[in-house]
Amino acid sequence: MNPISRILFLFLGLLLAVFLFTPYANAAGSIAKVFSFQGEVVVQSGMKIYRPTEPGQALMEGDRVQTKQGEAQVTFTDGSILRIRPFSSIMIQEREEKKGWWIFKEKRLVRRITCFVGKLWFKSGVSKRTNYLQTPTAVCGVRGSIAESGYDPVKLESYLNLIQGEADIMGEFIRGFFEDPGISAAEKSRVFEAMENALAMSEAAETTKEEAQAKKSAIEVVKQAADVLKDNPDATVSEIDGELASAVADASIAVADAEIAVEEIKEAKEEAERAAEEARRTGDEEALEDAREALERAEEALEDAEEALEDAREALEDAREAANEGNLDTARDAADRARDAADRASEKRDDVAPTTSTTGTTSTTTSTTTTTTTSTSMTTTSTTTSTTTTTLRPVSPAE
Repeated sequence: MNPISRILFLFLGLLLAVFLFTPYANAAGSIAKVFSFQGEVVVQSGMKIYRPTEPGQALMEGDRVQTKQGEAQVTFTDGSILRIRPFSSIMIQEREEKKGWWIFKEKRLVRRITCFVGKLWFKSGVSKRTNYLQTPTAVCGVRGSIAESGYDPVKLESYLNLIQGEADIMGEFIRGFFEDPGISAAEKSRVFEAMENALAMSEAAETTKEEAQAKKSAIEVVKQAADVLKDNPDATVSEIDGELASAVADASIAVADAEIAVEEIKEAKEEAERAAEEARRTGDEEALEDAREALERAEEALEDAEEALEDAREALEDAREAANEGNLDTARDAADRARDAADRASEKRDDVAPTTSTTGTTSTTTSTTTTTTTSTSMTTTSTTTSTTTTTLRPVSPAE
């Protein structure tokens, strides 16, 4: 290779490396990190909920950071800084959005930081991303800014203290300095409570069934967050993060319910096997016959429930695909199919294990799903009672 060709080759290689390792090329990976924290801090990433153990842990698109008696600082790849005050629940997102009408739509890179309760401080970095500080009731686009934002779900008030820069506002903010909404507001936040419960169930989970129940509780966080964003004044937020995300969450919850039903049938099958073994040991023919019948019923129920679970999973994938395409009606239809499949699995569970319970959680099956949560003084020990189906609202991402 002659010197000129070698220089050209090296130059092209350098351009390729620059392209591959820019922050935008890393959109599917880490978008930020927990730079520092103190006190009680919790992170939800997908279905995983954990307490960070050291600084520098990566945060992905859609991750949530929640504090109790604690604070956290998050840094983004473009140098932006986010500080989260005590008793706050925050979601971070970076994505490409379309703006405009018909063929005149233009794509733009945006960062959305949503405060469901509490207070945050934000300083924008050097990238060309459009930054939005938002709450369930208001959205603020900030440029070259340092700002504080917050939300109190008790008073239904959004707060904005623009320290430096410019802001474009949708909805209503109370402007100027504001105090932390604090523990009293966090106690009334559905998102905050759902994440507290999910953390408690995740840390307590030991069996496969308990892990499935913990997964469902993690999805409930997504569901609660989506529901409170459905009435956001920004149509992009209300549609993508509200309605579409809620539909996908409904489908995900249905899958989790089907998984729980399958695990409970497996428990019933194992119990029948133990009963049969004990009857053989004692020579009790009548008990042995009963155990064999119970085992046969459990095996048949398990086969049907696992088939229903696969149907629910397929419907969930359809819901996700529809949500990615922005098709709300199709996403809702897929969520309905996932729920129908989960109901079939639950019916098979009830045939062989009509009464099921675990420590802190009791599950039953009806034609609708509700979730009732009881907690005292924001402790991480909670009692949750839930049914195993969900009713979608008529004429919203999870991982």
